[in-house]
Amino acid sequence: MLAVVLSLSLVRCGEKNSEAETTDIVTETIKGEEVTPTEKKSNRKPLTVVITNLPSADAPVVLGLYQENDQFLHDEGRLKAYTFIPKGKTLTAQITDQEYGEYAISIYQDENSSGKMDKNILGIPKEGWCLSNNYKPKLKAPSFEDCKFDYDKKSNTLTLEMN
Repeated sequence: MLAVVLSLSLVRCGEKNSEAETTDIVTETIKGEEVTPTEKKSNRKPLTVVITNLPSADAPVVLGLYQENDQFLHDEGRLKAYTFIPKGKTLTAQITDQEYGEYAISIYQDENSSGKMDKNILGIPKEGWCLSNNYKPKLKAPSFEDCKFDYDKKSNTLTLEMN
């Protein structure tokens, strides 16, 4: 079983204290043994995703991670989904269970805790959302190519602004 160890730094906007609160939110098992973040052996730098302008300070934020495929932005096309609970209007998350490579990210904040991205009759999101590269679609749905980024030793932090 693949080990998933996520660490989440929660930063409250406007706080005078410069120290961010850090919480480990998921620890899974490998071959029946629990793995903690310090036991995870990897020389890879984590993929750090900073999300600003959250509409809600405490509603779940769902991050979908994709590799190139025909089903970008569809649940069944996701490589992995992560859910984080922020404590403020900015969220900093570290993903430690992925290899370096080319990815795209879609994020939404489940403001009403429905478990899905709510959309209007035209398919336009009614909840906060953002895409990697801060891509903003104009007349058509975004493609993987529009949102792809390289995750490697030198390029491992994304800063995204929620719409």
